[in-house]
Amino acid sequence: MASYRYLLAAGLLLLVGCAGDSQKQRDQCAVSSSGVPAPLQVKMESNVPLDLDDIIALTKHKVDDAVTLRYLRSLHNIYSLNDAEVTRLRSAGVSEKVINYLISTPMRYNPSNKYWPLNSSSCPSRDPLLNGQGIPRS
Repeated sequence: MASYRYLLAAGLLLLVGCAGDSQKQRDQCAVSSSGVPAPLQVKMESNVPLDLDDIIALTKHKVDDAVTLRYLRSLHNIYSLNDAEVTRLRSAGVSEKVINYLISTPMRYNPSNKYWPLNSSSCPSRDPLLNGQGIPRS
Protein backbone atom coordinates (compact mmCIF):
# COMPACT_ATOMS: atom_id res chain seq x y z
CA MET A 1 0.00 0.00 0.00
CA ALA A 2 2.85 2.39 0.83
CA SER A 3 4.51 1.72 -2.54
CA TYR A 4 1.22 2.54 -4.29
CA ARG A 5 1.08 5.92 -2.54
CA TYR A 6 4.72 6.55 -3.42
CA LEU A 7 4.05 5.81 -7.10
CA LEU A 8 0.95 8.01 -7.07
CA ALA A 9 2.87 10.89 -5.47
CA ALA A 10 5.77 10.49 -7.95
CA GLY A 11 3.34 10.48 -10.88
CA LEU A 12 1.61 13.60 -9.59
CA LEU A 13 4.94 15.41 -9.21
CA LEU A 14 5.88 14.42 -12.75
CA LEU A 15 2.61 15.80 -14.12
CA VAL A 16 2.98 19.07 -12.21
CA GLY A 17 6.57 19.46 -13.39
CA CYS A 18 5.58 19.07 -17.04
CA ALA A 19 2.61 21.44 -16.93
CA GLY A 20 4.52 24.36 -18.46
CA ASP A 21 5.87 22.26 -21.31
CA SER A 22 2.47 20.81 -22.15
CA GLN A 23 1.00 24.33 -22.57
CA LYS A 24 3.82 25.20 -24.97
CA GLN A 25 3.22 21.96 -26.87
CA ARG A 26 -0.52 22.70 -27.08
CA ASP A 27 0.26 26.18 -28.36
CA GLN A 28 2.64 24.77 -30.99
CA CYS A 29 -0.06 22.31 -32.08
CA ALA A 30 -2.59 25.15 -32.34
CA VAL A 31 -0.19 27.14 -34.51
CA SER A 32 0.65 24.23 -36.82
CA SER A 33 -2.97 23.09 -37.17
CA SER A 34 -4.08 26.59 -38.14
CA GLY A 35 -2.03 26.46 -41.34
CA VAL A 36 0.65 28.96 -40.32
CA PRO A 37 3.55 28.81 -42.84
CA ALA A 38 6.36 26.45 -41.89
CA PRO A 39 9.06 29.15 -41.59
CA LEU A 40 6.95 30.97 -38.98
CA GLN A 41 6.34 27.71 -37.12
CA VAL A 42 10.10 27.05 -37.03
CA LYS A 43 10.69 30.60 -35.82
CA MET A 44 8.26 30.07 -32.95
CA GLU A 45 9.63 26.65 -32.06
CA SER A 46 13.09 28.26 -31.86
CA ASN A 47 11.84 31.09 -29.59
CA VAL A 48 12.76 33.80 -32.09
CA PRO A 49 11.05 37.19 -31.65
CA LEU A 50 8.22 37.88 -34.07
CA ASP A 51 8.07 40.87 -36.36
CA LEU A 52 4.83 42.62 -37.27
CA ASP A 53 4.37 40.52 -40.43
CA ASP A 54 4.56 37.37 -38.30
CA ILE A 55 1.95 38.69 -35.89
CA ILE A 56 -0.31 39.59 -38.81
CA ALA A 57 0.19 36.09 -40.26
CA LEU A 58 -0.91 34.53 -36.95
CA THR A 59 -4.04 36.69 -37.04
CA LYS A 60 -4.76 35.80 -40.70
CA HIS A 61 -4.50 32.11 -39.83
CA LYS A 62 -6.88 32.61 -36.90
CA VAL A 63 -4.41 31.65 -34.17
CA ASP A 64 -6.07 32.43 -30.84
CA ASP A 65 -4.95 35.67 -29.19
CA ALA A 66 -4.11 33.78 -26.00
CA VAL A 67 -1.57 31.66 -27.90
CA THR A 68 -0.03 34.73 -29.54
CA LEU A 69 0.14 36.63 -26.26
CA ARG A 70 1.67 33.70 -24.35
CA TYR A 71 4.38 33.46 -26.99
CA LEU A 72 5.08 37.20 -27.06
CA ARG A 73 5.17 37.41 -23.26
CA SER A 74 7.58 34.51 -23.02
CA LEU A 75 10.22 36.39 -25.03
CA HIS A 76 10.07 39.81 -23.34
CA ASN A 77 10.81 41.48 -26.68
CA ILE A 78 10.36 45.26 -26.86
CA TYR A 79 8.23 46.65 -29.70
CA SER A 80 8.39 50.38 -30.36
CA LEU A 81 5.41 50.94 -32.62
CA ASN A 82 4.70 54.15 -34.46
CA ASP A 83 1.21 55.29 -35.47
CA ALA A 84 1.50 53.82 -38.97
CA GLU A 85 2.42 50.39 -37.59
CA VAL A 86 -0.50 50.43 -35.14
CA THR A 87 -2.83 51.38 -38.00
CA ARG A 88 -1.35 48.58 -40.12
CA LEU A 89 -1.95 46.03 -37.36
CA ARG A 90 -5.54 47.23 -36.88
CA SER A 91 -6.21 47.14 -40.63
CA ALA A 92 -4.91 43.56 -40.73
CA GLY A 93 -7.38 42.55 -38.01
CA VAL A 94 -4.94 42.11 -35.13
CA SER A 95 -6.90 42.32 -31.89
CA GLU A 96 -6.70 45.27 -29.52
CA LYS A 97 -5.42 42.90 -26.80
CA VAL A 98 -2.37 42.03 -28.89
CA ILE A 99 -1.85 45.61 -30.04
CA ASN A 100 -2.11 46.94 -26.49
CA TYR A 101 0.39 44.36 -25.31
CA LEU A 102 2.84 45.36 -28.07
CA ILE A 103 2.43 49.04 -27.20
CA SER A 104 3.09 48.28 -23.52
CA THR A 105 6.35 46.37 -24.02
CA PRO A 106 8.73 49.36 -23.73
CA MET A 107 7.30 50.07 -20.28
CA ARG A 108 7.16 46.40 -19.26
CA TYR A 109 10.61 45.23 -20.31
CA ASN A 110 12.85 48.29 -20.49
CA PRO A 111 15.64 47.77 -17.95
CA SER A 112 15.97 51.52 -17.44
CA ASN A 113 12.44 51.56 -16.01
CA LYS A 114 12.99 51.94 -12.27
CA TYR A 115 10.08 49.58 -11.52
CA TRP A 116 11.25 46.88 -13.90
CA PRO A 117 10.07 44.11 -14.18
CA LEU A 118 6.51 45.32 -13.93
CA ASN A 119 4.11 42.91 -12.23
CA SER A 120 6.61 40.08 -12.53
CA SER A 121 6.28 37.16 -10.15
CA SER A 122 10.02 36.57 -10.53
CA CYS A 123 10.92 39.87 -8.87
CA PRO A 124 12.98 38.85 -5.83
CA SER A 125 12.07 41.77 -3.57
CA ARG A 126 8.51 42.98 -3.16
CA ASP A 127 7.25 45.92 -1.18
CA PRO A 128 3.56 45.82 -0.21
CA LEU A 129 3.56 49.63 -0.04
CA LEU A 130 4.31 49.67 -3.77
CA ASN A 131 1.26 47.46 -4.56
CA GLY A 132 3.44 44.45 -5.25
CA GLN A 133 5.78 46.26 -7.64
CA GLY A 134 9.50 45.65 -7.50
CA ILE A 135 11.61 47.89 -5.31
CA PRO A 136 12.77 50.92 -7.33
CA ARG A 137 16.40 50.80 -8.39
CA SER A 138 18.65 53.62 -7.29
